[in-house]
Amino acid sequence: MSEASRQGITHREELQNPARELSHAVPDMSIHGCLSSVHCSLDLEHYQLIRGLLENNLGEPFEDFLRPYNLQDPSSYTVLSGDVYTSMSFLVDMMDVSLELLDSPTHTEDKRSLARFDFMKSKLLFESFSNGSKSVNLVSHSLLAYDTRCKGPNKSPGRAAGGRHNVFDCILQPSKTGTNRATLQLELHY
Repeated sequence: MSEASRQGITHREELQNPARELSHAVPDMSIHGCLSSVHCSLDLEHYQLIRGLLENNLGEPFEDFLRPYNLQDPSSYTVLSGDVYTSMSFLVDMMDVSLELLDSPTHTEDKRSLARFDFMKSKLLFESFSNGSKSVNLVSHSLLAYDTRCKGPNKSPGRAAGGRHNVFDCILQPSKTGTNRATLQLELHY
């Protein structure tokens, strides 16, 4: 990620299932991390890199040499038994994390801000399963979303002073009248 201030990795825990060949009650690998007070900028090139890692690399089975010769291949186990289990779980708790989306149509132009998401209290969960499927879940209790196309020195072309501007800069925000702090604001599943 470009221009990320990385002061906020507060906790990281990685657990492996030592009996993964015998029991699938827990994921083969489980990673839990916490991010706080982090600002990340993401352009199309870095987005494609991260998406490629998630789709093609993260959660792939471990090499066969790590498995004892007499135990069954996990993918064969899934096909034969029909049981699908979680092979990898990656959970990130986000407190006060900002993600700014950038656009750079050409290499000579400066990157322009398109949108900013402030994850005040959110969880991101990525899971891969033994049958090759993957799941991404975002649960947010407090999220702010801003349209930043017409702000700052890098305004979009044709939007000079006196041009069209945003009526609503903040597109999504938590309810100001809610008294319950545990209220769910947004839940996305992919």
